[in-house]
Amino acid sequence: MEKILGVDLGTGSVGLSVRDTDNGFNLQEQLVFFSANIFKTGSGKDDRGFTVKSYAAERTKYRSVRRLYQSRKYRIWATLSVLIDFGFCPLSKEDLEKWSVYNKAKGLKRIYPIDALEFEQWVRLDFDGDGIPDYSSPYQLRAELMDTQFDFSNQTDRYKLGRALYHIAQRRGFKSSKGETIKSQEEIDLDENSNIEITAELKKSEEKKSKDLTAYMNEHNLKTIGCAFAHLENKNIRIRNSQFQAVRSQYEDEIREIFSFQNELDLNSEFYKGITSKKKGEGSIFFKRPLRSQKGLVGKCTLEQNKARCPISHPEFEEFRALSFINNIKYRKQNTDKWNTLTDEQKQELYESKFLRTAPSFKFEEIIKWLEKKVQFPLSYQNKTINYKGKTNVSGCPISARLRNFLGENWKNYIFETNKYKENKKNGTKHQITYDYKDIWHICFSYDEAENVIQFAKENLLLNDKKAEEMARIWGAISQGYSMLSLKAISNINRFLRKGLIYTDAVLLAKLPEILGEEIWLRDEEIFISSIEAMIKDNREEKRIMNIANNLIANYKSLELEEQFAYKNTDYKLDAADIRQAEQYTKESFGEKTWSGMSQNERELILADYSIPHSLY
Repeated sequence: MEKILGVDLGTGSVGLSVRDTDNGFNLQEQLVFFSANIFKTGSGKDDRGFTVKSYAAERTKYRSVRRLYQSRKYRIWATLSVLIDFGFCPLSKEDLEKWSVYNKAKGLKRIYPIDALEFEQWVRLDFDGDGIPDYSSPYQLRAELMDTQFDFSNQTDRYKLGRALYHIAQRRGFKSSKGETIKSQEEIDLDENSNIEITAELKKSEEKKSKDLTAYMNEHNLKTIGCAFAHLENKNIRIRNSQFQAVRSQYEDEIREIFSFQNELDLNSEFYKGITSKKKGEGSIFFKRPLRSQKGLVGKCTLEQNKARCPISHPEFEEFRALSFINNIKYRKQNTDKWNTLTDEQKQELYESKFLRTAPSFKFEEIIKWLEKKVQFPLSYQNKTINYKGKTNVSGCPISARLRNFLGENWKNYIFETNKYKENKKNGTKHQITYDYKDIWHICFSYDEAENVIQFAKENLLLNDKKAEEMARIWGAISQGYSMLSLKAISNINRFLRKGLIYTDAVLLAKLPEILGEEIWLRDEEIFISSIEAMIKDNREEKRIMNIANNLIANYKSLELEEQFAYKNTDYKLDAADIRQAEQYTKESFGEKTWSGMSQNERELILADYSIPHSLY
């Protein structure tokens, strides 16, 4: 009895049916079981009943907006804490704590300081307490800080500076980070009742507005964006509806300009550091929470299945990609049969001269011209004297090239020695903290902002401004993406690629030093490599012959019984048609291009190796 199970999987239901084909030819009689399970769908429907949206997408959209508001509140509370500590805000620490601390277990809810009259007047720009704001907007106050010297021994002037800084903390501008879209950041200023979906198009629009603002400031000789927005207000232009948008760096510049202009303020003071530092626990306005790590989403290596894949910008991967290509380059003189590979010296020179460049890719025709000078005869893919077309796109090693420019010719052995030491908690010993080229790459790869890279370069590597900027350019050049292999697998394979082996051979040998042990491997390395290369070559030939034989057998068995000639005839001998068929399958095994590129002599030798008589060929 034959039964057929039918399953219908939908977004809101699962249907099942069982047909018994022995119950006659009527479909209704064959249907012995059917069922439908209906469940709540994960998508919403429009007025016409069509599925148009995901509930999860709607939920996460609002969650993103909530997080924007949350990060803004934390930033404001941190700024108020610094202002209170240095006497630039009339709010008390107790009231700020009631406003900012929430503890569900203790039943503590956040309470806005509505009873703090002086703070309320401070927020309303009423510094003399007469119930009338002293400034039409905070922008006017920020503009005044750039053209009038304040007396900061006067508490009112201190409160004015604090109020201007508080306004900047509320609207500090957006800043896009490497590899992010603006949607994933908490960097943009939103109205409290705003529900804007932030898109890549919006980001481009904001960047254009910031460039327009810079041009406007230059045209009217305005030093800060606070002055620029005050200038717009004086022309009765509403800031939020204008064509201008400020970015993070412009707010940073404004605070620095204010502290430079006001004689009683100091750029090296703890107050300035507390307001502007980007370190956690120090800065308030410009500190940015690091994004949640996405390492857990990186796929696993196809060879080392417990290891994560290696980023494509890693110097080891760039070398792996370059050597895999270089070791496959073959060339020959026209009208000759022997193909040649590059010598070890040529491979090294080609890698350093052509692949170590800041451009991400180049055309293979550059390698052809370089190689023609070495071999002193013309090379052409059309004439079958080289195995790659001139228009083939070749990936370079841009990050490795930048690291070489940054560290010097001996970049792989360069070590940064710092004045910091790390203590071993087990034995109490200390060792000096050092950084090599892989550490430099890792810093540039992991940091989200160029400013962090520059700060690290100056504080830890003790570099000057020029070298720190050069390191930041490495950060900017790092591309996103991951290879199919882990760093461990790539390092193991590179060991053999550097010896000139092609990729497939290098992969087969890569794990052996770890399996046998480094001591045993190093002692008999040449013997191991030569023996395994011979085994690989023999295995390939045997595999090719088996594939050709199996294809011939499969073709023979696919014939109808009456067409299967010589069935159980031990006296049958191959004729010319059989040889042509064997040649055809041999040709398919090598590939059309490879076979057609061989000379007549080469084909005869191959067919002779496969025991096909010359007379029949």
